[in-house]
Amino acid sequence: MAIPLALMAVGTGIKILGQYGANLQQSIAERENEAFFREQAQYAEEAAARAEGIAAYDYSHKIGEQLSAYAGSGVDMSGSAELTVGSTISNALGEIQAIKKKGYMDAKLARLRGAAAGRQADMLSSPTYNLLQAGGTGLSAWASMKG
Repeated sequence: MAIPLALMAVGTGIKILGQYGANLQQSIAERENEAFFREQAQYAEEAAARAEGIAAYDYSHKIGEQLSAYAGSGVDMSGSAELTVGSTISNALGEIQAIKKKGYMDAKLARLRGAAAGRQADMLSSPTYNLLQAGGTGLSAWASMKG
């Protein structure tokens, strides 16, 4: 009976060490994910700002062309001409607001993912978590031997 018990103890110890090593490696990977998501959040903000600038330029150019065309042809700026320019301004404001909101949401999602990866890394490298996991593995091995 002593030999099977010793083999079970050695096997359980090896399994516990393997789990601990795997947890530490996963913790390192989660730290890398956390760093990546921080970079992704920064990029999302920069990309949104760049897209806002491009949209603002495009719409201001379009509005300028409309005003120039109407002024050059002597069209009175009331009525349909005014509605056309007003509609273009409204579209510009809506487009820029949508770009801003998407950039905010993309950055927020990346930050949330980064925070989750950081919490996961903390848990996987926590001595308490690893001791509890080792205890569970040991209890399972003991119960299977008794059962």
